[in-house]
Amino acid sequence: MNVLAWYDAYVGNKLEVIPLRPRTKIPYKWWDKKWNSDWNRNFFCDNPYSNMGFRLGTIMDIEGDTPEANEKLMKITANCPHPMYSSSRSIHHLFLNPDPTFTIVRYKGMEFRGAKHQSVLPPSRHEDGKKYFWLPESRFPIPKMPTSVLNLFKIARQKKKPGGKKIHCFSCEEEHTRNFRRINLEIEAFKVFDQKWQCQGCRTIDVRPICREIRKRGL
Repeated sequence: MNVLAWYDAYVGNKLEVIPLRPRTKIPYKWWDKKWNSDWNRNFFCDNPYSNMGFRLGTIMDIEGDTPEANEKLMKITANCPHPMYSSSRSIHHLFLNPDPTFTIVRYKGMEFRGAKHQSVLPPSRHEDGKKYFWLPESRFPIPKMPTSVLNLFKIARQKKKPGGKKIHCFSCEEEHTRNFRRINLEIEAFKVFDQKWQCQGCRTIDVRPICREIRKRGL
């Protein structure tokens, strides 16, 4: 399948597909504006090597950051056919979001991601050239969240710590609220590139690898 065939298939399954910078998870600045299918399709036509993502909100992406978390998610979702695909280190599980206004929470190695976020889609490539790919047992359409996952999601929401750190993006100058530890890591990572902090929609560099190195050094 070429990039436009992938695009049409995803849009046919009600995904709001957006272009990402080649071999990154970074969307272009307009990703969170009003979505226009024809405009985004034309962009892929002109830029076929762009990675492909989609906007979350009505759809939730659940993934594990550890082998144990991935194993647990595979187990509790086994009886509910749904779309799922693999990245370099985790399995993504897509379900309808029971609360389309919900944004994000992390719990026991699992991440529940919704509104104001986006996820990468197959056949996008990682920086090292490896592809995202759909699992053979993956099934569309995207179903409602099964009880087993919904109960876990409710627990995760209750455990979410309130508050965060407010920070302004150097490019768009909009205010954002982020987890204290995460934002401090990102600020330090941007300093490595001699840049000030930018939000996800404005940044043109992937600071995740630098954040991981900083975390390993205990800074």
